[in-house]
Amino acid sequence: MGRSVNYIVRKVNWTKSNLCSFNALISSTPIKIARLNTSLLLRLFFFIPISVPKNTLNWVVVSYYRADLLKDFDAICGSLYPKYTRVTINPYKKLAFINLKVADLMFSWSEASKVILLISIHVKSTFLAKVFIFLSIMNGIKLIRFLERKKVCVNSVLSTMEMQTVENILVQYFRLSNANTFAYQHGFYRDTGDVITSTNTNPVNYLAAVCETSLVWGDASKTVLEKYTSQTIVCVGKPILLGGMGNTSNSSGSKSSIKNIVVILDSSQQLEENINIVKAMCGSYSKEGVVHYIPHPDDKYDYSQLGAIIIYHKHVNQKIHTLVGNNSSAVLQYGRTGYDILLYSDSNFNIYDDNMIPALINVLDIDELKFLEIDSNLAIDFWGHYICHSGDDCLNLIANEVNRMR
Repeated sequence: MGRSVNYIVRKVNWTKSNLCSFNALISSTPIKIARLNTSLLLRLFFFIPISVPKNTLNWVVVSYYRADLLKDFDAICGSLYPKYTRVTINPYKKLAFINLKVADLMFSWSEASKVILLISIHVKSTFLAKVFIFLSIMNGIKLIRFLERKKVCVNSVLSTMEMQTVENILVQYFRLSNANTFAYQHGFYRDTGDVITSTNTNPVNYLAAVCETSLVWGDASKTVLEKYTSQTIVCVGKPILLGGMGNTSNSSGSKSSIKNIVVILDSSQQLEENINIVKAMCGSYSKEGVVHYIPHPDDKYDYSQLGAIIIYHKHVNQKIHTLVGNNSSAVLQYGRTGYDILLYSDSNFNIYDDNMIPALINVLDIDELKFLEIDSNLAIDFWGHYICHSGDDCLNLIANEVNRMR
């Protein structure tokens, strides 16, 4: 391929490929990190995370398998097929024995010594965290040697989550071969600074950026990425929206006058806000109707003890539900499709100062908390800043962009 493996290995930014692990390393006990190291060591000796597809020069790389994200990824892969082939990442995808050099060991330990400095004061065991990063880099070098040995060459790569370690390394590797590289925005990227902590994982979404072009939901995310990256940013929207035409609960007919509230909860990192919002809704609306909550996958708090009843996205109905939210990207999706939203005033989605709120938006005081009442008439004007397009419009924009660059 005209380049030595050593050249490629030294050109890869190993800090960016490891950023997605920082939160786990900071939050985990030494025993848990030791277990993670054992897993990495097993993979290093026996496995490679991809199977290389035959006779294709364009890849869509998928490494994260949460059901809601897969709907978008499936739609994108479907719209680009057969020009693009879906390549799935699995840590134990394919048997491939270790094929590394002594120089790889030395380089990996040297790089790990640099990367660990970014989190050394926060982790519970600096040594074990450093070993994790060392093994992660070693696995990355093994992957690079595998690709070089197979003489894998591609023209274009669309990464569905470029911050994930394997996707990140693949993108960097192929970009060094002058392939076109695209990142798809898998979730809402808000500006929470440039430091990853136990309670702030969001910065990895933009600090780990390695693709040449980023395909984002809307202008809000474009602003964040322009601040932290040198990527070319293209607003394309989001293919599949909660509450969209595919939701059978979102049927036609007049809206009920009963206030049935559905609180869309954020992750456990915002537990205090979650509890306060649910308490406020139960205190104000439980006599008029029913207060439901949609749990976040990582939040194990029992909100039923506050008087709320659990519900799931598939049961949300535009005719009978008013949605309440803070920072979940689900709020953006429902708002964009025309649901009435009570937006917590401290939400990152609230772009207005208290004295600058437009007259079209009512401000409600509920149990000492403030909410912006954003109805369906503002679906485009307010929420379009975050998600500019959806459905076929979005998919066509993605296809046009990636095919234009080939």
